[in-house]
Amino acid sequence: MPLTEEALNYNRIQRAAGSKIFDRGLMYYHQKRVSVEVVEEDYASCLVRGSTSDYEVAIECEGNSLYFSCNCPYAEGGVICKHEVAAALALRDYLRTHIPPNWRNQLTRLVQGTQSSTRTTPQPYLLIFSLHSIYEYGNTSWKLTPYMLPIKAIPEEAQSLVNTLTKARLGELVLSIPDLSMAIKTPYNALNPSSCLNATHQVVSVANYFIDKSKYYSYAPAAGADLELLSGLDVTLFSGSMAVPVQRVIEILPTRGVRVRAGDCLRN
Repeated sequence: MPLTEEALNYNRIQRAAGSKIFDRGLMYYHQKRVSVEVVEEDYASCLVRGSTSDYEVAIECEGNSLYFSCNCPYAEGGVICKHEVAAALALRDYLRTHIPPNWRNQLTRLVQGTQSSTRTTPQPYLLIFSLHSIYEYGNTSWKLTPYMLPIKAIPEEAQSLVNTLTKARLGELVLSIPDLSMAIKTPYNALNPSSCLNATHQVVSVANYFIDKSKYYSYAPAAGADLELLSGLDVTLFSGSMAVPVQRVIEILPTRGVRVRAGDCLRN
């Protein structure tokens, strides 16, 4: 098992360290005391600034097990110390914003169409993406999620116009649909590119990468790296919330971040 954000989830670390040590490590993490030095597929090392000295922490993943080491006196007893907790949380953030090599390889296979999968969306649909904020353990980050909108949810008189509309006009059409939150669907299996009416096979392949990735991460990585994958592609993108994911049309700027049509700007 590679070293991933999922392997470093909060509950697992807290159970291993105990509440008292976890809270101390969490404080170090929030105080930005950790520098991630080396990250490999199954190994990482960090430097943690302690109260009197700097400490080196190594984290290794072997099978389903995590192994920690720190050169502080407390960790010499074979228990997890606050420096290891802080390092694990900082590494978790790092992995959230950097796509591991295995995911890059998988994405390449998906885009090239060399990875086979079962298609489960025979009816025509629109592919849309939602960018919304999520809050966990005192941290706010952004999540990018693909959704499908069955063509039957669009008024019949507008269905034939879908392929001719600009991204902005298509976004306005989607927002005008009654009971939109009930109409959009969260895909759990790979989408069929041939049934998509508003996106290229490449965009659908990226969406399938996001769908596949969500099966391995209980908590989705932050959207910075995911937005880079969509940058330059013709996608229909909205901002919203967990409860109402489609609220406003936004667009990705090549160098500045994400722009909301109303004029707001999110930097990535």
